[in-house]
Amino acid sequence: MSFDDHPPTYVLVHGAWHGAWCWRGVEELLVATGAKVSTPTLSGLGDKAHLPLAEIGLLTHIADVVAHLRTEDLRNVTLVGHSYSGLVATAAAVLEEERISKLVIVDGFLPRAGERWSDLLPDRAAAHYWEALGQSGGVSIAPRPVANLGVTDPDLLESIPPRLTPQPGKTFTEATRWGLDQLNVPGRYLLADGWNTVFGPAKQRAIDAGWSHRDLDGDHELMLTDPKLLAEALIEIHSPKSVKVRKVH
Repeated sequence: MSFDDHPPTYVLVHGAWHGAWCWRGVEELLVATGAKVSTPTLSGLGDKAHLPLAEIGLLTHIADVVAHLRTEDLRNVTLVGHSYSGLVATAAAVLEEERISKLVIVDGFLPRAGERWSDLLPDRAAAHYWEALGQSGGVSIAPRPVANLGVTDPDLLESIPPRLTPQPGKTFTEATRWGLDQLNVPGRYLLADGWNTVFGPAKQRAIDAGWSHRDLDGDHELMLTDPKLLAEALIEIHSPKSVKVRKVH
């Protein structure tokens, strides 16, 4: 499949504890079809983990993506947010709606204005996060075990954790000012239903809002465990026909 005439532009926003690095497999597959891809790293994470975590919140991450869209002068963007960054991407799509052609949430949150990450988790999961936040003195939340996210491949269970970095604590407690109720761009929800996902309510919220949707047979770390499946699902948004992508060697 090629998009030589009108190549789409994807901005892929990683979730908690990750960085732009987690998208490389998906990025390579998308670029191979002719698409343009941009992968910002959020403040305090990935290669920006050296920044003071106590000063970084959800609003910082929203500002990161807005600044990325503006400084790169990106337009007609398919904005993709994974997991926690459903909060980030939704807000950025509200603030920069003239640049966004579609918002895609991958196994992630779909907030309304005034909601917090801590509000949207099931009680049991939220309790673990609050405990981790307390252990750091309110500064950060340590990475969750990737086995809890459905990852089973022994090599990935070994290789992913060393690349994860603590999540700034304020991203968990700070409320968003912009949400689904203010969104004026079309959306698509991709649910990873191959694990015990906590994002069923977010998918239902998307359906109630009239979004298109698709279930993917994979775990929460799809961009790392099955980049081909996720790349196909993203390319499908711009193609009326079934899309297959070839692995990049």
